[in-house]
Amino acid sequence: MIRYRLNGSLSPMREEEEYGRNDVRIELMTIQEFEADKEQISHKKLLLRQLEQIQYCKAEIFGSCIIGTFAVPNVKNLPGKKESFGFHMVKDRLIFVEGGGEHVKSIFDRMREIQYGEQGSMSAFFTGFLNYLIEGDSIFLQGYENKLIVMEDKMTKGLQKNFYEKIIRCRKDMLHLQSFLTQLADMADIFRSNTNHLFEAEEKEGFAIFAHRVERLGDHVSLLREYILQIREMYQSQIDIAQNRTMGILTVVTTIFLPLTLLVGWYGMNFTNMPELTWKYGYPAVGVLSIIIIILEIRFFRKRNLL
Repeated sequence: MIRYRLNGSLSPMREEEEYGRNDVRIELMTIQEFEADKEQISHKKLLLRQLEQIQYCKAEIFGSCIIGTFAVPNVKNLPGKKESFGFHMVKDRLIFVEGGGEHVKSIFDRMREIQYGEQGSMSAFFTGFLNYLIEGDSIFLQGYENKLIVMEDKMTKGLQKNFYEKIIRCRKDMLHLQSFLTQLADMADIFRSNTNHLFEAEEKEGFAIFAHRVERLGDHVSLLREYILQIREMYQSQIDIAQNRTMGILTVVTTIFLPLTLLVGWYGMNFTNMPELTWKYGYPAVGVLSIIIIILEIRFFRKRNLL
């Protein structure tokens, strides 16, 4: 277990230290430590059941506490394994329960530099924590947009290998990220509702600001999803154009050899009264005629930009 005191800033406590009567307590526990904690924790069994299989971010308000879970995707592998942990919040105590990862602790280490007022505010700390969860998302989305621009530029220069697989991967990335942001927005709305009056009226403003920030990120993700769809449609158009060009070439080749097919069929009848059959120049004449027909047809198709 790692314990912190919130008294203007987030201060780690030594093992032998005791909390003061008015201290705001922030604690990071494993599931086993949370289960073995001897203090009275309301809805403890419910949170333990939720920690068994965390699928998404959510928060639930009860009479004197708020409990919930987080499933935070890794921006380096959005469809992959998520950082999962839960929390239990009362007026003066916030417990984070992590299954063995270091994600929450790494955020705490960065949050120790922030000031939360003289006495320290639970709402200010928690909104700060929420903001750290999406800290790098704006930069990530800008980088992802640049990546899509590069993909589009390469696509305009010709058909790319495994392009559809890349587009599908991008669509999945944005789908997972948008799902995460939507869940955070729902959590912010639940905290803003403050139905158990855990926060003062003015403290809810921080959750409103966070919700607006998440909404802007969600709008950016929606724009990128539309951009991905446009790139896919452009790529499909290029494939259609290439196929039409191939079909056009095949049609021209077929048309060029159609008169020759007629000649072959005509003189392949071998009727005894056909004068060309006994003419000593018949074979060369047919060959010259075929070459002339091919040359004329090629000139015709080139004038019409079909070759």
